[in-house]
Amino acid sequence: MKIVVVGGGFGGIKVAIELARRKVGKITLISDREYFTHHALLYSVASGRDPGATQIPIKEMIKDYPAITFSKDSITSIDPIDKLASGQMKKYRYDQLILSIGLVNHFYGVNGAKKHSYALSSLEDVGSLSRDFHERLVEGGRDVVCAVVGGGVSGVEFAASLSEYADRISESHGKSSAGAKIILLEKSNRILSGLSNQAERKVSTRLKGMGVEIMLDRNMEKVTKTSIVANGKSTPVDMSIWACGGQPHPFFMKHNEQFHLSKRGRVVVNQYLSAYPNVYVIGDNAEVPGSGTASSAMHQAKFLALHLDRAKTGRPQPAYKPGPRATISIPLSRFWAYSERFGVYASGLTGSLCRRIVELDSYFRLMPAGNAWRFWRMHRKNKELCTICQ
Repeated sequence: MKIVVVGGGFGGIKVAIELARRKVGKITLISDREYFTHHALLYSVASGRDPGATQIPIKEMIKDYPAITFSKDSITSIDPIDKLASGQMKKYRYDQLILSIGLVNHFYGVNGAKKHSYALSSLEDVGSLSRDFHERLVEGGRDVVCAVVGGGVSGVEFAASLSEYADRISESHGKSSAGAKIILLEKSNRILSGLSNQAERKVSTRLKGMGVEIMLDRNMEKVTKTSIVANGKSTPVDMSIWACGGQPHPFFMKHNEQFHLSKRGRVVVNQYLSAYPNVYVIGDNAEVPGSGTASSAMHQAKFLALHLDRAKTGRPQPAYKPGPRATISIPLSRFWAYSERFGVYASGLTGSLCRRIVELDSYFRLMPAGNAWRFWRMHRKNKELCTICQ
């Protein structure tokens, strides 16, 4: 059986490895990047931590599975009749096709947002943010004003990360460095919308204690190089960070004659995660309860590998069931995090320990134990390009 997997994120890599373990067939894993990016850890790179744990060579992750062949390419179209997926580099014949491509940045039509803000969708984006932030503070002069747009988990993490980094730069470079004013803007009347009130209270209190100014009910209208405009009022800023989440990948809208899309633009799939015969969609773009997290993507990947294995041998096929809700864990500094599961929460150092366990678990679920431990330890180290800040 020829299986083509498109996507080098949690879902794509997990399903490829699970299929290889089960010896279901020959797998071609296609990604437009040679590296897997752990997006949940990108916030840490903004404060100078080792980027190696957030960007791992895909070939290294699959080297123990000879049934998997990696191809750096981007799929542009699908021919379901001939079972052919066409990429920019070549064409791929398949018996089963699995699409696990991620979301793309959503700028909500805000004028200038894409051009004048750091979008945080890749390690390159975050690395650029970190270098520019460091350079501005080291140059000295007036305080650097950074606006983080979006009060969800990513926005909160980046606001805290930059605040912590500013303190470390100031401590390392002394009085010659500038300070930083971090502003967190949110459209709704609270941050962390969708999470518990306890999470919102604890995190808000911690952010304010770190000097982060939280602005609620802010309807973003425009972003320029030197300002942001919300609710008709312009606020001078030096750097704008866009953390407003993502939208479905344009591939599915471009080929909407082949895919049934929900009102949210996600792909409607059946009880086996199939969009139509021999084509499956998992991860962020699948209209499945709980989608949108790494944990959910890996749960779907594991189910699909079992489904294809059972289909190959003609065994009964159970329907997909969402997994348990993942632990919510929001780090605000190296030794402070808010963690919650099933209504039980921990904050401070205990919450931080829970966060580290969650991070380690994500690696162990994705790769062999030795590699998982090594990459997790890399993330815990601080790798700063500035020799003074080291």
